[in-house]
Amino acid sequence: MPQTISPPELEIKTAPQSYGGFDQQFINGGWRLGRSRKAIKDSDPFIGDTLIEIPSADQSDLDEAYRAAANAQRAWALQLPGSDQP
Repeated sequence: MPQTISPPELEIKTAPQSYGGFDQQFINGGWRLGRSRKAIKDSDPFIGDTLIEIPSADQSDLDEAYRAAANAQRAWALQLPGSDQP
């Protein structure tokens, strides 16, 4: 005779709490705030509460990050696969 298996009890979880540590951007080898005066809101998708506001980058942040990446790429391109980073 086949066994009837009951589904496990569903655990109802609460919405995530606000979190931090995402207020800076890694640009040119270091962490810093974006220069824009605007912020991006990250919201809880279930209840809509704002979890964090992340400072946005502006054009100068983007340009600096691009220049730093372009400069770093030259040394990176010379590395053999599996070698240590410069």
